[in-house]
Amino acid sequence: MKILAFLFIMLLACNNENNSKFNKENWCKTEDLQLHLNRADMLNDLLNNNTLIGLTLSQLINKLGNPDFSTPTVSNKIYYNIITEYGIDLDPNYTKFLIFTYNSDSIITNFTIVDEPISN
Repeated sequence: MKILAFLFIMLLACNNENNSKFNKENWCKTEDLQLHLNRADMLNDLLNNNTLIGLTLSQLINKLGNPDFSTPTVSNKIYYNIITEYGIDLDPNYTKFLIFTYNSDSIITNFTIVDEPISN
C-alpha cells in the first residue's frame, strides 16, 4: 500500500512540472550566465495555448522578446534558449532550444524543440 501511495505522489509531482502559464515578463527574465530559469516551466502552455504559426516575425518577437540568436542569412530561424545545463567545468553539457522558422514574408511557418547533450 505504501508503494502505491508513493507512486501516486510521484505521478502527481511529475504532472505538475512544466505547467506554468506563459508570462512574457517571466519568459524574458534571466539569471546568472543568461539562464532563463522560467522558460522550461512555461513551454507547454506557450506551445499548446498560443497560436504561434502564422504570426509575423515582429509579432512573435513582441510576444516572446528578442531571440537568443538567429540565422536570417542562412536558414530564416530564430532561437530561444529553454535550458542550458553546465558541468563542473562550466562548459554546457545539455541544451534545449525552441526554434522558429519563418518564410521570405517573415511569417512563422514552423517551430521545433531541439534538446541534446553536448559532448565535450
